[in-house]
Amino acid sequence: MERLFKTVLLAVLFIGLAMVVHAAEKKLVVAIVPVALNNPIFVDALDSASVAGSELGVEILKNAPSNPDAAEQVKVVEGLIERKVDGILLFPVDSKALKGVVDRAVDRGIVVGILNSDIPDSRRAFYYGTDNYTLGKQCGEKMVEIMGGKGSVAVQTGVIGMDALDQRVNGFRDAIKGTGITEVAFQANDDSSEKSIELINTYLSANSNLDGYFITGGWPFFAPPESLPELAKFRRRGGKFGIVDTFYPMFQYLDRPEPLVDFMIGQDYVAMGRNGVRMIVDILRGGKVKDVISYSPLEYCDQNNMKEILAAKSAW
Repeated sequence: MERLFKTVLLAVLFIGLAMVVHAAEKKLVVAIVPVALNNPIFVDALDSASVAGSELGVEILKNAPSNPDAAEQVKVVEGLIERKVDGILLFPVDSKALKGVVDRAVDRGIVVGILNSDIPDSRRAFYYGTDNYTLGKQCGEKMVEIMGGKGSVAVQTGVIGMDALDQRVNGFRDAIKGTGITEVAFQANDDSSEKSIELINTYLSANSNLDGYFITGGWPFFAPPESLPELAKFRRRGGKFGIVDTFYPMFQYLDRPEPLVDFMIGQDYVAMGRNGVRMIVDILRGGKVKDVISYSPLEYCDQNNMKEILAAKSAW
């Protein structure tokens, strides 16, 4: 009987030890969900998230709808909930539309971090990303400076209702308020590079008296400059152009004898991917984030500091 007891005890201990070893070996799984798979601005964030995951021994999943559609993004997150991932890093298309599924994920024990466009009334663990109002305001202040505080300006954004972009527009408008600059057009490209290019060419061709143009993201500037012939004409007649983002392909519009834009103010998507993963893994391993809301740095670029900034970037 004693021998049988010892045998059973050893078997139980062995099974328990095997379960502990298995649990220790099980990798955490963190999913990163950008706005859409067809938008190249998320490449840097996805790549840096993968690097951070490798450094921390965490599996990184990348999933998103094909196009920036809130309902489709909700479905992606619901799929991750069913898959029982440990954490989700989300770039929400629409903060209001994604709040419910974020809360459902938290209810299922998943840690959720929000990147670039916050959902402050959700149960997310943290927000890390751009201070979008400040970004738009800095762009507006620079446009006031280069336009001499007067003239007409057109504004182009991506998806109307996307909180991050709306905040940039609001910051820009507050910056030009009370000056002699008048906003004469407001356009939305639906997060499409092709539509953004079409809007610029069409509007500049039809409005030769326009003084300035501001765009809240880099959509058209991943294509070659030849795709924007009306922009070249606009610049030759003295038009001013300011844009958000400083991704490597966009420098072809600035790194030239006669630049096609005056300035770019960029977001740090590398930091979003890297630090988002680090923060969520820290929580999953029993730690706490220092700040529930924290902002990634902004990057100002014009011809004066272009060479220095471009040298620090990797070619796509």
